[in-house]
Amino acid sequence: MEIKIRKALEGDEKKVTIIIDNEIWNADFVSFHPNVNTETLELSGKDFQKYILSLKNKCEVMEL
Repeated sequence: MEIKIRKALEGDEKKVTIIIDNEIWNADFVSFHPNVNTETLELSGKDFQKYILSLKNKCEVMEL
């Protein structure tokens, strides 16, 4: 079974709670693999925060 995290986050039901480590939330830049592991996407910390908050899901930032 393939899980589409982006689809779950961007869906209308908003059942997913996003939990992010403090260090990642406060980073200058955040890098991650989109749907392809041979590519890396890098966002500024502020743009990453804007994207996460735009999803309207419950979001918890904590020390993990």
